Amino acid sequence: MRRSAWRRGPSSPPANEALRAASAQASLLIVGAERTRHHGHLGTVVRAMVEHAACPVAVVPGFADRP
Repeated sequence: MRRSAWRRGPSSPPANEALRAASAQASLLIVGAERTRHHGHLGTVVRAMVEHAACPVAVVPGFADRP
């Protein structure tokens, strides 16, 4: 299994574009969602991946009490 972590750099494309491109070669895309920040709603990047990724997407909830 190949794992890849995307990190934004100064010349990086927007996160949703980079993740959508990566999803074309992936069998599963795992993204995190911070529950407290959006009060139960998905953020824009996570929502874009759920709607437009080329592979299945697993959304893992975040918790405010974790460091």
